Amino acid sequence: MHKVLALLMTTILLLAGCLGTDEAEEEDIEQEDVNQEEIVDVIGCNNETSLTYDINVTIPDESTCIYADVLLTELDRMAVMIENGPIEDFSWEDNPDTIFSYKMELFENSNYFYESTYISANKYFQHEESRELDENGVLANEESYYMIMQGNEIEYSINNSTHDYTIRMKHADDYMTALESMLSEDDDIGMGDDSYDNEETSWEPYYGGYCEWEGNPDDDSEVWSCKDDEADSYWDTWWYYCELHDGDWFCTDDFGQSSDYENSADNDRYLPRGPDESSMGRQTSMDDGDDNSESPSASDYTDLITDNEPSLSGNYAEVNLTEMMGSGQGYMFGGEVNINQEVLVMELFTNTEYSVVGVKLTDTQNDRYVIFSNAVEAPDVDETLPYTAMPFILLDTSEFDDDSDDGDDNSHISWQPYFGGYCEWEGNPDDYSDVWSCKDDEADSYWSNWWYYCELHDGDWFCTDDYGQSPDYENSANNDCYLTGDCSDEDDSEMSLHDFDVMSWDSTNDLQQIVDWFNMNYDYDEDEDMLTVDDFLSYCDADADSIDYYVAECVLGTALSMLDYDEEVGEQMVCYNSNTHVATMDDEDSCSSYAYLENYTIDEGEDICYNIYSHQVSDDDNSSCGSYGFYNVTSPSGSGQQCYNNVSHSFTDDNESICTQYAYYENQNWGGTTFTGCYNMGTHTTNADSKEACESYVWHNSTVIVDNYCYNSVTHQANWNSSMAECAGYMYVEDYGAIVYTGCYNTMTNMTTDDNQTDCTAYTYVSMDMGEDSEDSSVYNCVPFVNYTSEGFSIFNSTNLDSSLCGQPIDQDMVYEFDSNETWTMPEHLIWEDCEENGTDCETGEIMYDISTTELWETTHEDNYMECDGAYDNNTSMCTEWIGNVTASDGSAFQISHPQQELLILYQYDEGTQSGLVIFVQSNSQSDDMDYEEVFDMLDLNGDGELNSSEWYDSSNSTDEPMTEEDYDDLMVMIDVFDDDNSGGLNIDEFVNFMENADSMNDDGEMNVEMMFDMFDENDDGQVTASEWSDFFNETDDESFESYEDIENLVDMLDEDENGGLDLEEFSAFFESIDENEGEDAGERFTTLAVFGALPMGGDIEDYELHLTTCADADTFANASCEEPAYTAKLSDIQMTDEMMILTTNVLFIDTDQSGTLTSGDAVMIDSNSLEEDGIFWEDARLYSQEAEAYTDENPMLPGFTAVIATIGMLGAALIRRD
Repeated sequence: MHKVLALLMTTILLLAGCLGTDEAEEEDIEQEDVNQEEIVDVIGCNNETSLTYDINVTIPDESTCIYADVLLTELDRMAVMIENGPIEDFSWEDNPDTIFSYKMELFENSNYFYESTYISANKYFQHEESRELDENGVLANEESYYMIMQGNEIEYSINNSTHDYTIRMKHADDYMTALESMLSEDDDIGMGDDSYDNEETSWEPYYGGYCEWEGNPDDDSEVWSCKDDEADSYWDTWWYYCELHDGDWFCTDDFGQSSDYENSADNDRYLPRGPDESSMGRQTSMDDGDDNSESPSASDYTDLITDNEPSLSGNYAEVNLTEMMGSGQGYMFGGEVNINQEVLVMELFTNTEYSVVGVKLTDTQNDRYVIFSNAVEAPDVDETLPYTAMPFILLDTSEFDDDSDDGDDNSHISWQPYFGGYCEWEGNPDDYSDVWSCKDDEADSYWSNWWYYCELHDGDWFCTDDYGQSPDYENSANNDCYLTGDCSDEDDSEMSLHDFDVMSWDSTNDLQQIVDWFNMNYDYDEDEDMLTVDDFLSYCDADADSIDYYVAECVLGTALSMLDYDEEVGEQMVCYNSNTHVATMDDEDSCSSYAYLENYTIDEGEDICYNIYSHQVSDDDNSSCGSYGFYNVTSPSGSGQQCYNNVSHSFTDDNESICTQYAYYENQNWGGTTFTGCYNMGTHTTNADSKEACESYVWHNSTVIVDNYCYNSVTHQANWNSSMAECAGYMYVEDYGAIVYTGCYNTMTNMTTDDNQTDCTAYTYVSMDMGEDSEDSSVYNCVPFVNYTSEGFSIFNSTNLDSSLCGQPIDQDMVYEFDSNETWTMPEHLIWEDCEENGTDCETGEIMYDISTTELWETTHEDNYMECDGAYDNNTSMCTEWIGNVTASDGSAFQISHPQQELLILYQYDEGTQSGLVIFVQSNSQSDDMDYEEVFDMLDLNGDGELNSSEWYDSSNSTDEPMTEEDYDDLMVMIDVFDDDNSGGLNIDEFVNFMENADSMNDDGEMNVEMMFDMFDENDDGQVTASEWSDFFNETDDESFESYEDIENLVDMLDEDENGGLDLEEFSAFFESIDENEGEDAGERFTTLAVFGALPMGGDIEDYELHLTTCADADTFANASCEEPAYTAKLSDIQMTDEMMILTTNVLFIDTDQSGTLTSGDAVMIDSNSLEEDGIFWEDARLYSQEAEAYTDENPMLPGFTAVIATIGMLGAALIRRD
């Protein structure tokens, strides 16, 4: 083309007479030919599939070819990096010069948002800013935030409508550890409020309603009062948090309580923000019409690239990269992203080497675009800023204890007032029975609502459901629980129906909770079957079709009676039926109220909430019956927690390692004390979890549904055991039919029984012996036997036997004297049979008597050899055991002697029928006045006057309670202690000394301190050294101490005179402190404060101190007036390095994650009683940084963080509990 132009120009010039055709002209033509040759030789990309394809290329160069798939792959890689950060196996050590960075700029309708992140091997930088314009284009809101982490220093700055500060802090972690913490944090630290997942929030709508902050003076402070219409004279209820949208109110309690929520009406947490939409766009589109939501995130828009298939058109141009990189030249490639048929214009930018440096996505229809770039400059920490203490607070864990609400503290009771109103017990026939019916004015024609419990004070009624339902509340009007909060009339040690998680006692599933509790606490025999619901229904003369509140009371009362629940009660009154022999828990009045009625109308009918799936009736009214919804709990939680407990239905802050190391121990011996409870092997700490809860911690690595529950948005109650079908099955049924009854009916309790007319009149109020002394009720037990023949027991004939003693009370004063003129008349080999009262459940056995040795042997059937203390035949499952020697006998009785007991047994035997009766009289345990010499002779099997451990072991193994290996080891240690002559055994004097000392042991068989001191003090020098202590534990295989260093630390701590060992006084003081605290939960002795921080980095325990003080306003320490600390200690000085310190130290810092730093989840334990004995009194605990000369609770980052803590507490998260 250039050659053609040249020829045309030459022709024109010639025609104009400007040029000749001489030699000069010929030279010009030759030069033009040379130029033509140079222009034609074009070097470039001639591959038509390349974006840089040039049709004029004469010399191909593949290096100049740029392909769409290469650029799009690099673009996708950049988007993934922006969304996820460095790859999982990336190593900074191997790549010290690598920098990960990006920035995002979002423009929407003249509004602007900016976000950038910079990560290197020595610096972390995050920055956000936004500007919002009103409808007139005037700046309405401007916010900015940034955070720099460099080495172990942090600079944090925020500027918005509520905060404007820049601070510098120092953490104790190395940079890489801190960086890992920042990158693993699920909750971004940004310029906005903490976000919540709207899908997990339960909202109550008031369409066209009215809500006002503290509008109802009768509600609690710092709550929203709401009603269905502003014109209503009464308020419906109150909520912690409410928002107003288009004239409709939406309220919830799920965010916890905060005074900051006074202005929540203008917030938009209620507005949906699902996985496919955001404040300015998600994967489906860049348009959702909402520009009032929380700050967007870069990951919201990188999804537009990674989840779709961008394309490049082949159009490209050289551009200036100032907008992308700040300077430099590069190229722009045009393309588009098709999202559900909505097209976004894409401009892909590269540098001159064709490396992707940024991308711009434009929504031309909605005037918005987003720009990504990987060029970010990161400033350094400003070292001129003064230090601020890291943001930590101490929280009393008792305030988050789910079990702390015992019903007696009025602050936990929600009362509904009826000022000048009217309440009447069962006043509304349409309500349930055993409830109070209430209305705003006695003259009103309709009833407002019903309640379980109401009180009357000065003409005003106050009602609540928080005490549960009980017929006893008929007289509650005269109580004063509303005024005092003290409703502990019942003995707290006594179980009641309110202790079970049951809304309405109307099914066998409800009663199963009582039976399960009973079976866990009842001491069954090995071969005894556990009781069932049917068993208890039989005791209460009820059936599965008639279960109600009163049947449940009877079942629980029966269970308590069988457990002797209140051990101090020696006698209990019961309602006893002399015909059916059934005892009920009726009081004296109700016991006399049984009557047999015919065609009696028990119930007038009522409106009920019925579940078509579970076939159960709930207490819901018409409104709440239709307000059930099924919700899921997902991991991670809104606070980023991934450790979930499937029993407590709550998340914890534990990491994966700690979450998987909970284990439940029973009777574990640690440090000389026996421990039963939940222990975490990662943190070496305990908590108050039950066995079931302790074994139910699960770590969830990915987003997953971990639990679900049925929630009622009216009653605000959640049922974690409900299925989705059951949750959806509630329906309101009106005028449930009246019941006309013929039978036995209690006119006071409204309870029916299956008694006939005669039995119905046989109830009597009598006393029942509930004490431990049951000898008075012992009876003669008769067991029939026959002479051993091939016919077996079938030949038994009782014709000539006197069974009048059988079943009669034993004469405790009887003294039997053997007749020397009579001899043994029983057969030497007999078969006996013992049957239960039903006559069908029988047990048989054989007894053999060796006259020459006087030994009695018994053969019975046992299920396995473990239940046999003698010879066991695996083929027949028969066990043959020695039961004692016959030491005296005559024609009517014989005496069996055994090392453990002596038995006097009466008998009858008729030679003619070869049948007889064995009559057991008494079983006397070893006398209090033990004859030690007699016992010694019995144990000294070879009669050499020396009792060794082997003889003792052999004697024990011939009894019903053989010695275990652990018992044998303990025995050898004890024999060694009392073997004064070192003979290897005990002579009679040493044995008596041993037994007398054994008498001084406590009920658990534990020796006194003097005995222990003698055992530890091997060289008898009056001092127990760490070496001697270690030797003792090595001999006993005790694992209370993990290392010899632990023992040295303990001895050093107890050695007050610093002579290198413990004398008896020092040794005793230690074990006395153990005795004082034995049985006392550490949670009762200590106040446990959990550490929470707004940043994932730790503080230096050499720098931070614990200050115990008293402040005038501890809720806001920033403005509090605090006294001089009554107690000050550096955390490193009070750090718990040994578990024994909990017995000897009043204030402890527990580094729960063993990080060596102060971090969230650590704890401070304070024994306030001991401190008060030393004159130290305090109310508030604070953490103080010496280097910053400031308290951690004064850090301005904390106010936004306390809302998170409130939410965690409300959701029942187990914060930190230490026993």
